[in-house]
Amino acid sequence: MQLPRVGQVRDEWAIWLQCWAEATIRPEFRPAHNEYYARWQETVRRIVQRGQRQGIFRADADPHVVALRLTALTDGAAIQVLTGVPGMTIGTMRELLVDFVHREFVADAS
Repeated sequence: MQLPRVGQVRDEWAIWLQCWAEATIRPEFRPAHNEYYARWQETVRRIVQRGQRQGIFRADADPHVVALRLTALTDGAAIQVLTGVPGMTIGTMRELLVDFVHREFVADAS
């Protein structure tokens, strides 16, 4: 869902890039930015907790830490895709995210 393909999702990522840039140089924008960003992390945290209750995600994974790390990885990879960093494609981003999820918090199916 977060892969910055062509279309609406890519447009939304472009808005986030502009928001980050503005919050960097204009402190008065930071409270609004931080509120929206907290919602994004909270959404991820709730998804992890739900997955833990369902036995999909490891019970020992800290939802707060997972959300922090996953959102940072998602954002960093998306920035690289959007700015044309050589070797960072949507496919590479997908692989990074899927690998992170499987390594860090998917319950062992064996």
